[in-house]
Amino acid sequence: MMTEEYRLSKDKVVNKEGEVLLNWVSDNGMYILNGNVRGDEQGELTYIGTKGRSVIDYVITNRKTEEDLIERMQVVDNNESDHQRLDLQLNILTKKVHEKGSKYKTIIYEGWSEEDILNYNNKLKELGRPENWNGLREKLKAAVCIKEIRINTSIQKKKWWDQECHAAKLELKKTRKKYIETGELKTDYCECKKKYKKIIEDKKRLTLEKDWSEARKDKTGKKFWELINKQRTKKEEISKKIHMVEWTEHFAKQMGGKVVEETRQLGKEEKIEKNEDQEITQEEVEQVIKKLKKKKAAGEDKITNEAWIYGGKELQENLQGILNKIWNGDEDLPEEWKMGIIKPIFKKGDRHKPENYRGITLMNTGYKIYAEILRKRLEKEK
Repeated sequence: MMTEEYRLSKDKVVNKEGEVLLNWVSDNGMYILNGNVRGDEQGELTYIGTKGRSVIDYVITNRKTEEDLIERMQVVDNNESDHQRLDLQLNILTKKVHEKGSKYKTIIYEGWSEEDILNYNNKLKELGRPENWNGLREKLKAAVCIKEIRINTSIQKKKWWDQECHAAKLELKKTRKKYIETGELKTDYCECKKKYKKIIEDKKRLTLEKDWSEARKDKTGKKFWELINKQRTKKEEISKKIHMVEWTEHFAKQMGGKVVEETRQLGKEEKIEKNEDQEITQEEVEQVIKKLKKKKAAGEDKITNEAWIYGGKELQENLQGILNKIWNGDEDLPEEWKMGIIKPIFKKGDRHKPENYRGITLMNTGYKIYAEILRKRLEKEK
């Protein structure tokens, strides 16, 4: 690596601001990497715009960092901005940095393709017929097909990008290259960039108009919400500054001011009044499962609606038997059914204040089926 004295630069102009920076760098024992490091030996231009060409973006470091950590620095072309990107490569903690800032994301999900459903049902048959809820819960978890996919989060598919956009980008790169090399054709470069931006803006606008037109024709509303979700900004993260006590008080207030576990168990008198005709039927179980919606969040036990939807008649009969044991008092209501996971959803305002969140309660799906059967019975009695 060369010393500051021999640093190269394609920008030959030194103004007052530049002199101030150079003096500060020298007085503090620092070094400018531009034009003084592997990858940028010539001091490439970092700004190329309508106001001219210059080096106004820098990487500054001290001697120890320069010698021990820096592998290379490179000025990377950027057609989307007048400022070029500076890429700095370090030769320390490479593995850790790559893992933490990786552009790849691993997603674990349940598989429900035709083949997955077939395998799921075969597995259910192999695992037999549990006699209680705990056994059925573990059976479902063991039978579901869990898959893993690794996706590149840096790649964003642009629906509006086409051959015209590609050609305009290539033309801009050619014009830009000539402008960098000669300092001439500034007007041509500015016009070319203006044309490129207009093409991109028009393509985005026309694609969006087409999408909204299709959404208005879609009577299901599915395309409408897909568009809304695409245009939403990144989801606000839940503030870590809000303590658990504050969450408890906030949601307790929303639910009526009490922090209690409300459970209902059948008493002896109720058991005496019951008869065999009141037992939960397979038809009741089937009707409730048919109305379950797919792709909904699971409760604490992680059993999704799909596990019931695709489980078939044998699973329904198995569940029916267990629900009747609970109904008749032969088995206690599972403790996990008495609890729900309250998930805070940010509304608006200061995200560090709990009152700016609403809560949704995620209940276990087995309990939801049982509760819906009872609700329907109560409706009939009215």
